[in-house]
This record gives sequence, C-alpha cells and structure tokens, in this order.
Amino acid sequence: LGRHLTPLPRPTEDAELVEAGRYAVVRHPIYGGLVLLSTGVSLLSTRPHALASSAALAVFLRLKAGHEEKLLLERFPAYAAYRRRTPHLLLPALL
Repeated sequence: LGRHLTPLPRPTEDAELVEAGRYAVVRHPIYGGLVLLSTGVSLLSTRPHALASSAALAVFLRLKAGHEEKLLLERFPAYAAYRRRTPHLLLPALL
C-alpha cells in the first residue's frame, strides 16, 4: 500500500485496488494482523483487562473495515467481484 496506507478508511485519490499477496486471502490483512498481535500480547499479559482491550480493538477494526468496505465499493467498480472472490474480512475462517 505504501503511501496509500492511512489511518482513515477513505481511499486516497490515486489509490489502486490491491488484490495480490495477502490481499488474495483476506481483504483487510493489516487489521487482522493487529487483532492477532493484540491478542497475543494480551495472552502474555498478567493484567485481566488486557483481553477485554483486545476484544474492543477487534470490534473497532471490524466496524472500521465494514465502513471501509462501503467506501471501497464506491471507489472501485471491481471491488464487488474481489469481495466475492475473497470472503474473509480480517482473518481466514474467523472474521
């Protein structure tokens, strides 16, 4: 994604639809990676609220990905077909 990677869900004006690599398996692999990283750190933590924080992050990123999906459908006509070919949103077989 390079310079097109931003914290905001709206694609940049010159963004291109990426369908290769990790994106051929999961539509939002960065969000999935953050969920896995957060969960791993939480499991290593001795703090009881750590898993709750990871769960909150997973919910937030799932909601953000849902919003981003709408924007990507508007921006890229080919996104609907990509979405059908790539059914996993954040993590294969989970989210």
